[in-house]
Amino acid sequence: MQSEFGRIPPAFLPVGAKYLVQHQLQNIGQRTRVYLSLPNDFALSIVEQQILDKSGVCILRVDPEISLGLSVFQSILDIDTEDTLEILHGDTLCKLTDVTNQNIVSIGSPSGNYKWGIVESSRGHVVRIYDGVHSDFLTENTSILSGYFCFSESKRLVRCLAQNSFSFTLAVDQYSRETPVLVTRDLEPLDLGHPKTFYASRKQLASARSFNFLSIGDHCVTKRGAPGQQDKLEAEANWFRNLPSELQPFSARLIEVNGEPQIGHYSTLYSNFPTLAELSLARTSPLLWGKVLGSCQSFLDIASEHTLSSTKSPIRWLVIDKLRERITDYPDFLPNEEQLLAINNIEVGSLKQIVDKLEYIVESSKPRESSLMHGDFCFSNILYDTRSDRIVLIDPRGIVNGEQTLFGDIRYDISKLGHSIVGRYDQIVGGQLIAKQPKLGSFIFNVPANEQSDWLEAQFFRSCAGGIPFDDEVVNAATVSLFLSMIPLHSDSPVRQVTFFANALRLFNKFFGKV
Repeated sequence: MQSEFGRIPPAFLPVGAKYLVQHQLQNIGQRTRVYLSLPNDFALSIVEQQILDKSGVCILRVDPEISLGLSVFQSILDIDTEDTLEILHGDTLCKLTDVTNQNIVSIGSPSGNYKWGIVESSRGHVVRIYDGVHSDFLTENTSILSGYFCFSESKRLVRCLAQNSFSFTLAVDQYSRETPVLVTRDLEPLDLGHPKTFYASRKQLASARSFNFLSIGDHCVTKRGAPGQQDKLEAEANWFRNLPSELQPFSARLIEVNGEPQIGHYSTLYSNFPTLAELSLARTSPLLWGKVLGSCQSFLDIASEHTLSSTKSPIRWLVIDKLRERITDYPDFLPNEEQLLAINNIEVGSLKQIVDKLEYIVESSKPRESSLMHGDFCFSNILYDTRSDRIVLIDPRGIVNGEQTLFGDIRYDISKLGHSIVGRYDQIVGGQLIAKQPKLGSFIFNVPANEQSDWLEAQFFRSCAGGIPFDDEVVNAATVSLFLSMIPLHSDSPVRQVTFFANALRLFNKFFGKV
C-alpha cells in the first residue's frame, strides 16, 4: 500500500475521512493512559500532532528497523509500569470494553495467506501459540492472533520477551504457558495491515457506518435513500445510465437487469480503490497527485464538450439561489446577515455583503451553455485506480433545480474539486481542522502549512479544463458559496457548522479581500 499512501505507520492509514488512529481512539473508551509507538523517523504534521494531543496520547519513539517484540520491550521499559498492560496493534481496529485485569488475547480467522500467529486453545484458554512459520498449514478452522492483548503482569511479559530473543509471538506463548490466558472472539477485530485485509475491513466499516442507506456486498454497492429521497436516487441512477460512452470509463458501473430502473435503490459495481479524501490524508507522492489531477482534467475536458445548445447554464441557481434559500435555515449561534464579520482578526464585511459580491461575480460572467456535470465532484466521491491511473466517480448530483439532468456547469464541478483541495473540506469533516468563534461574528481558523496540501493547492490554481482556468472568479465564488450553503445540512455537528462558516470567510478573504 506504500505506492498509494506513502511510507506511514499503520495507525495513520487513511480510512474514510479519518486516520485509523482516530477510529481506534473512538473505540477504546476511557483508558487512564494511552501510548502510541511511532518510528523515530516519522515526522508528525501539525494536524496529526494536534489529534494525538487532544486525546492525551503519549508518543513513544522506536527504531523502525527493530522487531515488533523488541519495540514492545522498549516501550514497556519507557512506560515503566507494573500495572495491567493492553496492547493494540497499530493496524487493528476492534471494540474494547473496560479493562478486566485479566490475561486475554483476541483471536480471529485467517483472511489471506499471510504469516499469522496461530493459536491453539481449549475451554476458552490458550494452549499454545505458534509463530508465522506454521502459517503454511492454514485452514478455515485455524485460529490466529487478531491484534489485541491484555497482560495483567507486564513484568512477566518483559521477561518472556527477553528470554525469546524478543519474538513477540513466542513471548506470548511462554507467558500463556506460565499463567492462564483467555481467548476471545467478541471484539470484532478488523485487520488493516495487508492490502487484501485493508480493503476488506474498509468495506465492512463503510457498510456498518452507513446504516440502512448503503449496503456493500461481494461485488456491488447498493444505495438506498432516506424517506423523501426517491427522486434523488432516480436522478443519480439516471446520470450513470445515460452517461456518454467517452465518459463511462471515469464512472462506477451501474448494475441493472436489462436496463430496467430499480425502485427505491440502485446498485453499482464495487471497486477496491481509495478515495481522493483518503489519499489526501496519506503521504501520497506529488507524482501520483499529478496523475490524479490529470485524470480529473481529462474527465472535465470531455464533459465540457457535451453541451445543451441554446440552454443557459444553471450557474446562478447552483451558486446563488440555493445559497440564499439555505441561509434562512442557519442556526442561531451564527451571526445574522447584517453583522460585520471577521476572520483571524481581519474584517471581511457582512454576510449580506459577501453574498451580494458573489452574486455580482456570477451575474457579470460571460454566459455559457449548459454542459455535462457530475455535480458533486469532491474528494469523497472520486476514487482513484492506481493501476490504470484513472479516476472513478460515484454519487453524482443528477438533479438541478428540481429536474433530472446530466447537465450543469463545468465551473461548478471545478469549484467542488477546489472545495476539497483549497477549502480542505474533507479534513474539516474528518475533524482534523476546527474553527472557533470567540465572540459572535469573529472567527479564528488557521490552516497549518502542509507540504503536500500546499503543493496540491498550487497545482490546482495552475490547472485548466474545458477552457476554464481553475482560478476563475466564478469558480472561486462558487467555492465560497459551497461552504456557506452546506451549513444547514450539517446540523448534527455545530462545531463543523462554525468551521464551515469560518472557512468561507477565510476563502472569501483569500480570493477577494474585504468587501
